[in-house]
Amino acid sequence: TVFIVLELLFVIGVFTYFLINSPQAIAPTGDIITDNFTFEFKNARELLISTNPEFTNPIILKKDFKINLPPGTYYWKVRGLIRESEVRNFTIKTRAEFILNESKTRYKLTNLGNVILNITEKSHNKTIGELIINVGESKEVEKKNQTSFEGKQK
Repeated sequence: TVFIVLELLFVIGVFTYFLINSPQAIAPTGDIITDNFTFEFKNARELLISTNPEFTNPIILKKDFKINLPPGTYYWKVRGLIRESEVRNFTIKTRAEFILNESKTRYKLTNLGNVILNITEKSHNKTIGELIINVGESKEVEKKNQTSFEGKQK
């Protein structure tokens, strides 16, 4: 009978451990994000990210990860040894932004947003060129008189 009591205490202890240490998804939750952010969670071994709440094709990440996600709505949860957390969501907002640096002979355009940009170069209200600039990249063009630039999401 002592063995049965010890076995019962062990089972109760294991059950309590997993109940108390269940994985928790903390942040982001329902947020609209434009810049870098950090996932916050507890008691988890894996982070799952998906574009749908059913997680049909999830991205599964483990420790020390860095990921770039395009604009859109995402669902995420964390998984422990046995259990999963509740599902959370967040939205990455589209941000089309560029900076123009000028030297004596050239313009340098840098995409600071989170989408590919289509930059139109104009002179005297006429289109004289177009550039496609990927996220985080720069392109240089020759400086001309009366030049302006207009950017939009590709």
